[in-house]
Formats: sequence, structure tokens, C-alpha cells
Amino acid sequence: MVIMCAAAMAQQIPPVVGGSGTLKDLAGSQTLVTVVLKGSGALDQNLKVTNVGPDYLRVVDQNGESSAYLFESVQEVRVQKGAVEKREVKASDNQLLRIGEQRVVDRALARAREIFDGANADQNLKMRAATLLAANGNKEGFDYLEKLAATNHLETELDAYQCLYLAGHTDPPSPVISEGLQNGNRLVKAKAATIAGLYNDQAAITVLAPLLQDRLAEISAPAAMALARMGWRDAIPTLMRMVGELHEAKGDAAVFGLARLNGPDVIKEAKAKLETATGLTRYRLIMLLYKLDDPDGMRLLLEEGMSDPGRALKTACALAKRGDWTGRQYLVNYLKNKYYDETEANLVNRAEAAVGLVAAGELNAVSEIQKLLSINNAAARKRICLMIAELGKRKLIPVLQPTIENADMEVAIEACTAVVAIAKPQFQAKLAELMN
Repeated sequence: MVIMCAAAMAQQIPPVVGGSGTLKDLAGSQTLVTVVLKGSGALDQNLKVTNVGPDYLRVVDQNGESSAYLFESVQEVRVQKGAVEKREVKASDNQLLRIGEQRVVDRALARAREIFDGANADQNLKMRAATLLAANGNKEGFDYLEKLAATNHLETELDAYQCLYLAGHTDPPSPVISEGLQNGNRLVKAKAATIAGLYNDQAAITVLAPLLQDRLAEISAPAAMALARMGWRDAIPTLMRMVGELHEAKGDAAVFGLARLNGPDVIKEAKAKLETATGLTRYRLIMLLYKLDDPDGMRLLLEEGMSDPGRALKTACALAKRGDWTGRQYLVNYLKNKYYDETEANLVNRAEAAVGLVAAGELNAVSEIQKLLSINNAAARKRICLMIAELGKRKLIPVLQPTIENADMEVAIEACTAVVAIAKPQFQAKLAELMN
């Protein structure tokens, strides 16, 4: 069995083209290579091989950034004969992309077009594809969304304006927002609150303010976030009370709102409340101070957050992004456990750890994200794509290429969204704001 496994592993090693040695011979040498990805033929150029593992190769680029590729995702490794090839193109919003990365972006937009053309029976999916097309300047995608925004079906109009926000539309649809906030349907009211905040519709504050007191989290939470986005500081006392709510959505919205409003008064009141707070309320206040860059927040998060097993992963991700060694080491150790059930929750938790490490500059964790995306769990794949989109790291563009081609169009459109988000910082910023 050992011999069979070894033979199978050997078959996975990608071929070296243009050179006389093997992949292992290249490791540690000064030879420049190009990694060619399967499926798309995307190129990652001007690399040096630093290490060859049992199922991956690790490379470093000209900027000293290290990353890893799984053998199963690599078509071949080309020796460049010492030449440094032209490697960057300029996207419309100033993001610099390598030629190979641009090819993946082009394919993501082409795939979005295929989904747009083929999703006539699924309006939601078609809208998401249209959003990517519109964000890339495609008039047909933009016109489709504008047409839906004038359908006289309130929920559809709100969904369309959310997509138009991502595509770059800036004028607040005040009449639609006002009608939505007064609608009896809770889902419609919540969507209207979100749209009001995203478009900074100041005219909606008088209607939103009473919704902040609503006992239902699906109403008060989006109202809280909308008012914070609009800078309405009168919400601070209510948000401070909401920090202690048992409902997760209310508590998270309160932390978001207070962090967005910021200011010495918020920090002072949070610290005063912290003196007697316990449990979940205390953790939220510590996280709030951390988000506000208060030194006590970082210290308390290290002292208390990491000692709570139920919150250690979330805490470690937050700390790692700030360069904290303890948080990074926790995430490294978390991923060392290779024995786990491939449930959505487990896959997403591992992705959070890997994304946290990549955010901290540990690009070796890219290979873990590749592995997780290769596991056939649609729900997990979609959530992982959203994490990648929010992170916005160029090195993850090639990793997304196989998922772009997924037969499940719901999975494919999330991968396309992540690629476009990385390539277009303006779109990524709006998407991250919506995801909040």
C-alpha cells in the first residue's frame, strides 16, 4: 500500500518544461520559472522554487512574497532561461495584475456572462451576474439592473439597488427606501434599512431612528448599522445598551455601529461599561476597543479572548491581522490538525484560520485554501469565496480559477465575484461594506 501511495504521489508531480532537471532540482536554485495552472492556463511568472513538498511546491516572487501551489492545480512548470518576463497590466481602477492573473479575471467575467445568459429562470442569480458585468462597465448588465429597479415590485427594486450600489451607482433611491421602511414585511423593511445606510440617505434618518428600538433583531440590527453608516451619533446610547443583548445579530450590529461612529466618548463609555461587564458583553466591549485601536483592547483580547475556547479562533484571526505572534501561532497549530469531518462548519472554520494567516502575510496558507475549495461542499465553497473577496489578496486569484468553472452556477458566481473583487478595489470596498 505504501508503494502504491508513493507511486500515485509521484504521478501528481507537475512536469518541468524547458529545463533538464526535475522540480526538486529547481528547489533552492536561482532559476526563474513560470507556474502554469490547469484549466485556465493562467501564468504566474518570474518565480523561484524554494521547496517541494509531498503534494505541493513553494515559490517566492520578485517581491519576496512566498506562496504555495498544490500539484493537482499545476499543469506544468516552465523554466524561463533567466529572462524576466513582462508581468503586469493595469486594471481600470489602478490595481496592478500579472498577465496570468488578468487571464483569470477575464475568464471570471466571461463566466459571469455565461451565467447571465443562462440564468433566465433564476432572477437572483442573473442579478448577481449582471452586477459583475455592470461593475466592469458593461452597459447591458447595468441596464438590466436599472430595469429591475423600476419594476414596481418593492423587494425586487431594493435588491436591484443593492446590486447597483456594488456596480458604482451613488444616487440614493429615497422614494424606494422610504416606501420600504414603512412596509409591513420585515424582510423588506430590513433591506430598505440596509440600502439607506449604503447610499447614505440622510432623509431616512427620521424613519430609521424608531426602528433602532425594535425588539426584533432583523429590524433593529440593520437599522443600527444604517444609522452608524450615516454618522448619526444620537444612536450611541442605544448601541451601548445593545452591546449587552443576547441576540448575536443585535450585539454584532452594536459593535459595528459604535466602531464606525468612533470618538473619545465611545471609548470612554465602553471602558466604563467594561468595569462591570462579564461574559459575552465583556468580550464585545473588548473587541470594540480593539477595533478602535485602543491599547487596552489589544491587551485584553490577548489576555482573555485567547483563553476562551469558544472564541479563540475569532480572537486569533483578529490578532493575527495585526501581526500578533500568539494569534498567528494559534492559527498555524489549528491547521495542523488534518483529521476532521468535512462539514460546512469545519471547512469554514479552517478557511477562516487560513485566510487569517494570509491576511497576516503567511502566504503558505494559500495551499490550505486551495485544498478547502477542492472539497465538494457547495455551501462551504460559497462562504470561502466570500472570505477571499473580503480579503482581496492578488495571490488568491489563480486559486479561484477551478471554482470559476464549477458546474454549480451558485458556486461559480461566488468565485467570479471574488476574482472581480480582488481585481477591482472599488468594487471590493463596496462588497466588503455590504458584507459587514
